[in-house]
Amino acid sequence: MLVVFTLYVALYLLVSGVVLGEPANLSSGETGSASRLTFAYLFLVSVPLLYFSVMDSSLFKGTFGKVIMRLKVTKTGSEGRIHYVRGFWRALVKMVSIIAFPLLFISLFTPHNRAVHDLLANTVVRERDVIGESLKGQNK
Repeated sequence: MLVVFTLYVALYLLVSGVVLGEPANLSSGETGSASRLTFAYLFLVSVPLLYFSVMDSSLFKGTFGKVIMRLKVTKTGSEGRIHYVRGFWRALVKMVSIIAFPLLFISLFTPHNRAVHDLLANTVVRERDVIGESLKGQNK
């Protein structure tokens, strides 16, 4: 996860340096700077959103960190992998719950410690039986 975060920060700094150039002076009414700043913020939101939604719905059934920790994201009551739309919804709710920090504590009071994004997306994080389980491509 540290490697992914470091790559993300480096990529963000690269994009913000290339796109923004100099810091935007929004008080002078420069509309070009505002649109470049908007692009940088959209990048900051879209990259994690795509990463989490694609990885959770892939054959890996979770991000690289979950694979290393021998965890997987599945539908509630099933061992099959989740659909991309469900993964996107899960990632979107996760980002909102991070912004609304107290929502993260709901997982302390739910069965199986399911977080808000798991409850709303009807998913659950489980332990893997075998390390290479995600590579079998089974979709039950």
